[in-house]
Amino acid sequence: MIPVFVINLRHRPGRRQAMLEQLAGVGLAPEFFPAIDGCALNREAMPELREARELSDGEVGCYLSHLGVWREIARRGLDCALVLEDDVLLGSALPSLLAHLTPATLRNIDVVRLSSLMRQVGKPLEPLIEGFSLLLPTKSPSGLQGYVVTARGARRLVEAFSVPCMAVDTAVDGAWQHGLHVVVVAPPVVHHDLTAHSSIEITGRRRARPSHRGLALWAASARKQLMLSRVFQALTGRGWSAYWRTRTVSRPSAGLIKPPAASPTIRVSPDGSA
Repeated sequence: MIPVFVINLRHRPGRRQAMLEQLAGVGLAPEFFPAIDGCALNREAMPELREARELSDGEVGCYLSHLGVWREIARRGLDCALVLEDDVLLGSALPSLLAHLTPATLRNIDVVRLSSLMRQVGKPLEPLIEGFSLLLPTKSPSGLQGYVVTARGARRLVEAFSVPCMAVDTAVDGAWQHGLHVVVVAPPVVHHDLTAHSSIEITGRRRARPSHRGLALWAASARKQLMLSRVFQALTGRGWSAYWRTRTVSRPSAGLIKPPAASPTIRVSPDGSA
């Protein structure tokens, strides 16, 4: 059984119970990782947060919580682990997908994102179970509600993103800049629960400098495509030009709406029955 880490604030027992029930419904047993409360941090006394001035307390706490999970996975030497935030809805296909993500499937992968808040756009890699496939995202899927990270991926995430300077999902959206192999399951099988109140208080994101904006964006886009073509080659074993010949697909995300019919949400009654 794959290790499962659920990031949860200690003063949110209701969410712990809800996640216990959901995970029991799909045959998974979680370990709750104590989330960092950004509001309780003395940020002025933490030099490692010097680049996080534009982030809210909630964004800083969320970032440090995910970073802590990555470090724990690397410290334990786990082959891979499922990481979940505590305000998610799980699709019934999750166990089947996890069973399909074998060491052979994950051989060159660092992170498999199971959730997406934005439209999924990318290069198809391989089919998984019926109705699901792996994509190499060419546009940011956003959201980090649920993902599988490998041992190598945990180490590389810690190395690349040890200093918070933007929201954690935005940082992972840019993992291609560090050569990380991050893919996404399409359609999503982990969904953000809109009924759960979030205290993260999302702030603005970094933008390109106003001067020479058009040229800067073109150069950044060209560099991104070049880096992604190298990741595609490493994941598929196909020639460099295969990336450019492979048709880009686009699929709507169900990350912020009712879960799709292909991945119904499991709800567990008090007596433990689904």
